Amino acid sequence: MKQTIKIQTLILALVLVSGCQKNEISEQNTTQQPTTSSQKEQNSVKDVKKAVEINKQKSTNAFSNNGEKITFDAPTLTKGTEVFNHAMQERGITTGAIYLTLKENSLPVALSSQYTLKKMTNKSYRYLAEKDTDLLKVQNAFKQNANVDVVEIKVDYSPIKEVM
Repeated sequence: MKQTIKIQTLILALVLVSGCQKNEISEQNTTQQPTTSSQKEQNSVKDVKKAVEINKQKSTNAFSNNGEKITFDAPTLTKGTEVFNHAMQERGITTGAIYLTLKENSLPVALSSQYTLKKMTNKSYRYLAEKDTDLLKVQNAFKQNANVDVVEIKVDYSPIKEVM
């Protein structure tokens, strides 16, 4: 009986020692060579952080477009200006269109006499700016009207390389 206990203890000790060695080897392999998918994720996170840092340093002007912070590096916001949307973390180009949503169905005379607006739906209108028009000035003029509910400058977020 004592021999059986000694043999069992010896087998148990061998199993424990061999198990520890295998675990240490597998831990060394995982720390030395991370998986390629985690490397790609780390690289993409670094790229996004770098783009955000560049945009923070580069951007000088900002405005709110329907609640989203938009920044741009040009002296004025005109049709074709490159912008950066911080909520989406995307670059885009202004199209020169400004969309309005009115509180009532009727278009105020003050807006219709000063701007050429195209009716889209009952309360929605579109303004198309000329190339050199300052879109922020027009946006602010629309916001000051009591009958205007929402004003949004249209930004095209298609890949910039394809647009240009």
